[in-house]
Amino acid sequence: MAKFTIEDKIKAVKRYLIDRGSLLRIAKQIGVNKSILQYWVRKYQYHGEKAFSKSYTNYPVRY
Repeated sequence: MAKFTIEDKIKAVKRYLIDRGSLLRIAKQIGVNKSILQYWVRKYQYHGEKAFSKSYTNYPVRY
């Protein structure tokens, strides 16, 4: 499975939402399973573009 950048994911989601393209067709064109693209769409609809940002949490080390 290919790794997708944040920009790739946002572009694919916007193609679906704005251009009203077929979810299956877009998924095949970018080389991802339809269910993965559906997941990206739901994440985007709920969180917006920040849904794909990596979040890093630093936990203190306790001895």
